[in-house]
Amino acid sequence: MDGTRNNLLHPDVLQIHAPAINFYVVRDDRGLTVIDGGFIGGPRRLTRSLYEAGWQNEPIRGIVVTHGHLED
Repeated sequence: MDGTRNNLLHPDVLQIHAPAINFYVVRDDRGLTVIDGGFIGGPRRLTRSLYEAGWQNEPIRGIVVTHGHLED
């Protein structure tokens, strides 16, 4: 178990918890949009969370990055 905890904030908004951060997936009639999912372990957490929410067959139509970090 990787410690993923999901929180369905709204029927179409999924919050995914990861160490030190949260990221989000929004669902509409065209598919899914991932918001700020670029974190170590993000793809694995995203896959698991989509499966747990029953959204695993929805197409990912977009990725939104709200900010970046320039750490070494």
